[in-house]
Amino acid sequence: MNRRSWFIVAFLVLLGMSLIAYWDEWKTEQELVEKQSKNRLKLPKKGQISQLTFYHRDENQHLDASRFTKVRPLEHGWEIVNPVETFADDRAVNTFLKNMNLYQYEKTLANKASEFSLFGIDRGCPDFELEYRTQGGKLAKWRIYLGHDAPVGYMVYFTIDAQKKVYIGSKHLALMLKKSPFDLREKRPLKPWLQDLTELKLIRKAGDPMHFSAKEGAQGFKKESGKALTLEQFQSIKRELEKVAITEFVFHGLYQKMLEHYSKEEPLLSLYIVSKSHQRADFQLYFSGVDLVGFNTKKKEVFKLPIASLRYFDKSFTHYR
Repeated sequence: MNRRSWFIVAFLVLLGMSLIAYWDEWKTEQELVEKQSKNRLKLPKKGQISQLTFYHRDENQHLDASRFTKVRPLEHGWEIVNPVETFADDRAVNTFLKNMNLYQYEKTLANKASEFSLFGIDRGCPDFELEYRTQGGKLAKWRIYLGHDAPVGYMVYFTIDAQKKVYIGSKHLALMLKKSPFDLREKRPLKPWLQDLTELKLIRKAGDPMHFSAKEGAQGFKKESGKALTLEQFQSIKRELEKVAITEFVFHGLYQKMLEHYSKEEPLLSLYIVSKSHQRADFQLYFSGVDLVGFNTKKKEVFKLPIASLRYFDKSFTHYR
């Protein structure tokens, strides 16, 4: 065999080895993709969702169809419509949906509805219900029913509505579905109103009285004095106000009674916000001795804040008056 033939043979051998290596790598990637997509819950797409309902259990750990938290999508974000009407925490809802789509169950154990009772599954009230629109525009529902915990391992039995199968998977699923109104509620009371802000006014009446006001115009935001705010200044104010966080929600049935009690005195701070999507909201903060009590008159909410929250308003008063 001459020298040229050796080169051709060597080239063909190297080419073959490269193709084999490429094939093995591609096959491994395909197997990994198949493994990662196997045994998924297959929720409807986020854009199709019209409602999420989390059902709660009573004192005896029985599901109660009259106790639930209901969440609906907004144009930007989510809102809770039951047991209170308020904004939902967008991050909490989106993280829940993401984790549900990532969840993988172990395997299928039964294929007959008659066997559900053996695994503690009752198709009366679901643990979770997702309402969505199909590709044809019709309303449909996707439900999950949890059963007993498996006797071995950190596992739980469950079934998905419209299927006659029992699955077993990590009990993490049960923890994901156990969402209270507090878990899903927006705990930054000013954030939703600041997204498409058109007017902002802050008034501090206690101590050293201060006033700040800015309104959107054709040339951007201007203060009441007529002096313009730069975009950087405006964004800085928004970032500070978005940090205000609630430590406790007061039962909504006490809103009117508490408002009558606190409104006998001047609020420590008043905040008026006008946004394009949610219109106007008025917030009043009162000193309660150990913390701050806040009222949102638009949503009829009452909540508690740490006194340290006042520092988030300082930038508006001290830097941009």
